[in-house]
Amino acid sequence: MKRFICASFLLLGMVLTTEAADPTVEGRKLSAWIAEINNHDVDPAKAEKATAVLAKNAEKLLPELTSLLTSGDEDTRGTAADLIGTLGEKGKAAVPALVKLLGDSVVEVRTSAALALGQIGPDSKEAVPTLIKMLREESKPLARRGVITAMGGIGPDAKEAVPVLTNAVKGTVNKHKFDPETRAVAAEALGHIGPEAKSAVPTLIAALHETNVELRTAVVEGLGGIGPDAKEAVKPLIKVLAGDKEAEVRAAAAESLGQIHASPSDSLAALQKAFEDKEPEVRAAAAEAVGEFGKDAKGQVPALIKLLSDPEADVRTGAAVGLGSIGPDAAEAVPALTRALKDKTEAVREAAIEALGDIGTGASSALPALRDMLKNAKGTLKEHLEATIKAIEEK
Repeated sequence: MKRFICASFLLLGMVLTTEAADPTVEGRKLSAWIAEINNHDVDPAKAEKATAVLAKNAEKLLPELTSLLTSGDEDTRGTAADLIGTLGEKGKAAVPALVKLLGDSVVEVRTSAALALGQIGPDSKEAVPTLIKMLREESKPLARRGVITAMGGIGPDAKEAVPVLTNAVKGTVNKHKFDPETRAVAAEALGHIGPEAKSAVPTLIAALHETNVELRTAVVEGLGGIGPDAKEAVKPLIKVLAGDKEAEVRAAAAESLGQIHASPSDSLAALQKAFEDKEPEVRAAAAEAVGEFGKDAKGQVPALIKLLSDPEADVRTGAAVGLGSIGPDAAEAVPALTRALKDKTEAVREAAIEALGDIGTGASSALPALRDMLKNAKGTLKEHLEATIKAIEEK
């Protein structure tokens, strides 16, 4: 569906008048704003402005937008669904109407309906049976991805969708072949469902060998999302971390090992080895992941301290975050974190402040430097410094 005016502006005004009220929004009628959104192919700038205006006012326009889901104009139905989706959980009153829209004859419209349900989240759980049925029957990849994304957005309450999502990762649902992009979205959705998707772990492990990079990355992330219940994936993920040729996949493997945080000895050894990866995104991910093991990662503190001197700011930030997550057992890092308070990169400085607070009373030697920073601090930085100082001073 192309969102352009396929009827006159007058006709759109008539549709709005008969199907819903046409309130004034920031000086213009709702119908006028909708028309500009639908005309985005002709004037993208105006469409972007109109979208921003209606998204800002979507909550109070929810009754009108819900009514527009039954408009005779396909562009308007899709636009209304898109706008309702921006409300997140505040759009839950529109769920029944969005479920009905899943049966729309226009693929882009039913895709918009599905995506809106996913954005609303758990409050869309009544849509799950319809979404499962739709995934089994849908022939269009765009709509399939929308349905799968909705399942992931609903989260654990979409647990009954795990079997069909597992088949989607394998590549076939009801004799329909799924492309790698759609399979990747399914893997991500399983991760969003979390521990309730643990039955999919063997299928996800098997998919770690796929040649498509996007799919491999999504599979790795899906395993991480399932968490400790994916502990059987630790050894396969360690192999991915050590040997995958793509940095984004290795970085995802590091993050997932942290999320699963099982087999501490093997996982931590692999993550520390990844501190030497040639790609900074992998080193940064490994540093943060180590912190997920808490006090079990005390032995990695010296290596994390070394990373605080990495030439890449993202890695230094990751090291500070990792040390903070380890908490009081990372007290030996206080001098290095104190020096990091003067790092040239703001993100590193902020991570160091938070880490010192997480270490707590063991970071008392950093108090003079923190108080010195507080003298000229304003806004959020001032709040963070005050919270850190308080955490260190507490007995």
